[in-house]
Amino acid sequence: MSPFTPSERRLLALAARRFADECTKTAHQLSSSSSTLCECQALAEHASRDVEQLERAQVFDAGREHLKRRNGFPDRTWPSAALLREVIDSWMRPPWKDRRGLFQRNVWVTAALARLGERGLPPDALIRRGLHRRFRLHLTSLVVMARADMAVREENSPRPPIAPPLLPWIDALASCTDQSISRDTDAARRLPVRLARALTGQFSEVAKSWLASSSIKDIIAWRYQAEPHSGLNEEDLAISGGTAALDWLIDRLELTQLEKWREASLLWELRYLDEPMDTAADAGISSTLLAERPTHFDSVIKALRRSVRYRMMHDAVLDGLSYSELADQVTTLIGEGRLMSAVELLEAGVAGQPYHQQLRAMLAFCLIPIKPERTLDLLNALSVHGTLSDGLLRVNRAAAYLRRGEVAAARSELTDVINGTRDSEAQLWPLGDLLDRRSTPTTLCSTTTHQWARDALLQLSTTLDAPESQGSAQRSNDVLHRQQ
Repeated sequence: MSPFTPSERRLLALAARRFADECTKTAHQLSSSSSTLCECQALAEHASRDVEQLERAQVFDAGREHLKRRNGFPDRTWPSAALLREVIDSWMRPPWKDRRGLFQRNVWVTAALARLGERGLPPDALIRRGLHRRFRLHLTSLVVMARADMAVREENSPRPPIAPPLLPWIDALASCTDQSISRDTDAARRLPVRLARALTGQFSEVAKSWLASSSIKDIIAWRYQAEPHSGLNEEDLAISGGTAALDWLIDRLELTQLEKWREASLLWELRYLDEPMDTAADAGISSTLLAERPTHFDSVIKALRRSVRYRMMHDAVLDGLSYSELADQVTTLIGEGRLMSAVELLEAGVAGQPYHQQLRAMLAFCLIPIKPERTLDLLNALSVHGTLSDGLLRVNRAAAYLRRGEVAAARSELTDVINGTRDSEAQLWPLGDLLDRRSTPTTLCSTTTHQWARDALLQLSTTLDAPESQGSAQRSNDVLHRQQ
C-alpha cells in the first residue's frame, strides 16, 4: 500500500481531532470505552504532530540554508547544514580559485569545522573519513588534467599555466609507474581512462597516505609538503556508530532529496524515526544535531522504493565510481573548461548503464550548451520516468530552448516553473553564458530553480522588444545576438 499523500494526512488529522472532541463530549461513548482508557485525544495529538513533521520536512532545503549565509562568517548561529555545506564547498574548491583568497578561505573552513565539532561531529572524522574519497576525486582530476596538458605540449612551447600548489602533486603522479605518458600520445583525449587509473592505482595510495598523516590546516590548504598531525586517536577519527552512521549524518545534513542518500543512510533514518533517542545513542550523534533536519516516514519509504527501481546515487556506474562521484568529476571538468571531456565521461557511463536515468539526466544537462536539441530529446524521455523534479526538468528544458533561440518555448517553461513547481536548490548554467551562443560556459552557478527562472524571464522581458516566432530559427538567433 502506498503511503498517504500530504493532503490525505492533513484530512486524517482533522478527522481525528473532530472525532476526539466529539468523543470527549459524550464521555467517550463513541469509542465504546471509558474516559480513562480511551485514546482518542492521544491519537488526535499524534496525527497533528505527524502533519507538523511532514510540513517541516517538505520545506527543508539544505542548500538554501547555506545560500542565505554564504557571504557571512560561519558562527554559532549557523545551522549545521549550512556549516557542513561551507566545509564541503570551500574545501573541495581549489584554493587558488577561491575569490576570498587563501587565508580567508582557510579561516572560513576551519571555523565551520570548529562549530560542527562543538555539536559532536569530530572535524578529523569528517575530513579524513567522511569526505576523504570525495576530496581525492577532486584533487586527482585536477592533477591528471594538468599533467595531460603538460604531456601534449610542443617541445619548445611555454609551460602551460598551472597553479604552483599543484606542481608537487603532478610530480607525485609522474613518479607512479602506472601513470607513464608518451609525448606522442593524445593524453587529453584519453582523459577518462587516465582518471580511472589514477583513482585506483598508485597515486590513490599517495593521496590516502597524505590525508592520513597531514595536519588539518595543510589538508584544507591542499599543501603537499605538509606538516604531520599532532597525533590522533580513534575517538578523533570516528563516531561510535562507525562509518555508516557518519555517512548517514553527512547525507541528512547535506542532501535535501532523500533519493540522493546512500541506501544504508535511509535504513538508519527509518530506525531513527521509530526510535530517535536509542538510534542517536547508538550512532554516537547528538539528538539535538539530528533534530535540526526534519524528515518523514513516508518520504523515506518512497526513497527506498525508488532505490529498488532505479540505481542508487552511490552505486558504481563507471570504473568503480558511483553516480554522485561521477557527477563531482563532471563538475570539476566543467570548471576546467573541459565540457567535451565531461560529455565523453558521461557517454561512457551511459554506454555501460543505458537504463540509468540519473546518468542520462546529467548527460542531458551537459549537452545544453553544445547540442541542445539532443538535450530536449533526452529530457522529454526522462520526464516519463519522473527522474528529475518537475521544476529542474523544466528549467533545463528552458535552458535548451534558450540556447537554440526558441524564446517563446523557453518563456512558457519558465512560467510553469514559477507557477507550478516547488522551488529547489540547483547547479545550473549561468544565464549570461548560456545566452552567448558563440561561447561555451566554463562555470556553474549555485541558485534555485525559481530564482533562475525569474532571472531569465526578467532578462527576456527587458531585452526582447519584438515578438518571437518559434518557427523562425533565424529570427530567434537575431534576438539572442541583440541580447549580447
